[in-house]
Amino acid sequence: MSLINVGSIQKPHGIKGEVKVFLKTDFAKEGSLLLKFVGLDSLNDVEFHHKGELFVEDAVRHELPKDEYYFSELVGLSAFNEGVELGEIIEMIDNPAHPIMRIKTPERDILVPFLKVFVAAVDLEAKRVDINWMEGL
Repeated sequence: MSLINVGSIQKPHGIKGEVKVFLKTDFAKEGSLLLKFVGLDSLNDVEFHHKGELFVEDAVRHELPKDEYYFSELVGLSAFNEGVELGEIIEMIDNPAHPIMRIKTPERDILVPFLKVFVAAVDLEAKRVDINWMEGL
């Protein structure tokens, strides 16, 4: 069973056991929401869950259309340009204009927009992303 981190508890909210959760999913419309756990009905019940992490099973995620990926599927893949490994994708940044890959290379981190013009191919089974390198990246 594989678990996906979808959020972290920021702090309790009010006195009825609600918590404010920062969402780490790329499907969220807002950055945070209020959440109430069954059986945790007071501030005392939830105050020790501060900075806790929320996970869901990988199996409950819905299938995405072709050429769309969950951020969690891309983090950890190797990035290549013309067959030469550049480094590892260490983070996907949810930028309002488009997602951005942070690739850790031996020299520095590189930020590459996750757009078709820059991404030639994604092969989840081979754990690689092929990048169209452009001057200035």
